[in-house]
Amino acid sequence: MYEIPKKQTSTMPLGRSWAMLALLTFTLPAWADIKASVTVVSDYAYRGYSKSRANPVAQGSLDYAHSSGFFGGLTLSQVSFDDKRYGQRSDVELIPYLGWARGLATHWQADFSASRYVYAGKLFGRDADYNEFAASLHYRDLATARVAYAYDTYDRKATTFAYEALGRYSVFDSLVFSGGLGYNQAAQLLEYNNFFWNAGLTWYAGHHVSIDVRYVDSSVKNRRDTPVYGDFSLSALDRNYVFSLSVGF
Repeated sequence: MYEIPKKQTSTMPLGRSWAMLALLTFTLPAWADIKASVTVVSDYAYRGYSKSRANPVAQGSLDYAHSSGFFGGLTLSQVSFDDKRYGQRSDVELIPYLGWARGLATHWQADFSASRYVYAGKLFGRDADYNEFAASLHYRDLATARVAYAYDTYDRKATTFAYEALGRYSVFDSLVFSGGLGYNQAAQLLEYNNFFWNAGLTWYAGHHVSIDVRYVDSSVKNRRDTPVYGDFSLSALDRNYVFSLSVGF
């Protein structure tokens, strides 16, 4: 079994984007690296809103990286949107992804990825699967800047961009402070754009278990009077603490 790498943390699904970073910034075996994790988190906080209505969910991830720079994997998570009055509601989200990473200079690396958000049912009475493309720039395992683009977010024909910067500092070998700041440009989909941020501590209890405590918050900008797509509504996060327990292999 593999040791859990000391990952950066964001408001994305735990074990997805920054699991990719962890796979790519730590030493790879001669040909490839495979990792998996299972997480229980108190709230699926994502880019300034909740995909679980502030309820706990279970998540899992499988990540693969080849020494050539190609990587891929998938994340599986429970979800719960505010659409109970609709039939065929989705309660599961699957995100497969593929990408390529390349070293730029000493300690610097870039990667590019394509993801597919797949829902086992409908969101607010409609299909919601969509594609997203992202580019990231990493400095060692200390800092990351990332931009993501989707042209048909939640299958609503809305173009969205998300910008995010993350940092990480090892207080001790087993204790890491990390935080992130981002901007979700999603007014074509929602009735607002929003800033979002987080800061917290991760404790690595041995080689395979980590516990994370994180403060999350968001700030809404340019709010419209009514949602762009009728009943489709994702409420911005209020300030909150998010707790998670992860087991990695």
